[in-house]
Amino acid sequence: MDNSVIAARNIRRVRQLLKERSLDALVVSLQHNFSWLTGGGDCHVGLATRDGAARLVITLDEAYLVANNIETPRLLAEEIDSTLFKSRVFNWYEGDFSDLVEELVAGRTIGSDTSVPGTVLLESELGILRSVLGPEERERLNTAGRLVGEALGQVCKELVPGDTEYELAGQLAGALFARELTPTVLLVAGDERVSRFRHPIPTNKEVEKYAMVACVARYKGVQAAATRLIHFGPLDDELKRKHQAIVQVDATLIGDSVPGRRLKDVLSSGIKIYEKMGFGEQWKLHHQGGIIGYWTRELIAKPNTDLKIEVNQAMAWNPSIAGTKSEDTILVTNDGPQIVTTTSQWPLIEVHTENGTFLRPDILIR
Repeated sequence: MDNSVIAARNIRRVRQLLKERSLDALVVSLQHNFSWLTGGGDCHVGLATRDGAARLVITLDEAYLVANNIETPRLLAEEIDSTLFKSRVFNWYEGDFSDLVEELVAGRTIGSDTSVPGTVLLESELGILRSVLGPEERERLNTAGRLVGEALGQVCKELVPGDTEYELAGQLAGALFARELTPTVLLVAGDERVSRFRHPIPTNKEVEKYAMVACVARYKGVQAAATRLIHFGPLDDELKRKHQAIVQVDATLIGDSVPGRRLKDVLSSGIKIYEKMGFGEQWKLHHQGGIIGYWTRELIAKPNTDLKIEVNQAMAWNPSIAGTKSEDTILVTNDGPQIVTTTSQWPLIEVHTENGTFLRPDILIR
């Protein structure tokens, strides 16, 4: 069972981290860490919450699930391998996580993934561990990427002028759920909102000629991101120029995403292309992406991000110029970056860079 294999491997990695940090236990509260340490288990109830509906406690020799009597039956039946985790249950009407967690970690030196008083915050280090995907996780990333690309393609090709951004977001959410994906980010903009806002949450505005649709979605814990653009009627010359520039930036970032390359150096390569193409200030108006994995971005690349890229990490670069954007999810391999979020029968642009030639999504004209 893939879940058990993944969970056992990731628990071992956490125990190694605990030993390196001279800690005795880790308390896990966040949904993405629950997924990572259970091999893809899902402990959300509210879609808008980051904390899970359960806690995990990982010690050097045991692993525990802590949950109330509402959540425990489903989690044990559907989400975790009970041979890997011992269960501790409290009644929802009698308390919360704290008493049982404190009992399990009493007298120990503790790490946590949130800022719990008296613990050492390890979330940054956990994010790096999460980002290096094992074989089963890479297979899931490929599946997530394919399904995200399919869902985006379906919705963009069915869009008609007069649809609202809310309707478009709802159609995309439906297309993702139908493919067993959970949307974690949904951004939709029509017409002038594509140029005005870099994070356009949907509104009731009707799309007239132009739309941007972007999403991040989770499949068995692993997340994939992509953006697509649709235009009704011919493009004007300025939009063409901007999109040609942004796919050149994106292809450069992708081509530079190789093992051993520092994130700050990849970002620097992209910034140089922004400047070369005549849009030197645009990178400052929105982050350019970075490492993706069990969270929408495990780490965003900044000019001082010294971390080296590792083989089997996933990257999601998302450069943008006001009015256009380019984004896909890639897997870093020893044979070069592999794009996983492809969309069938979508127009593509062949982009040449110093590190090879890459196909980037064009604006779909309908």
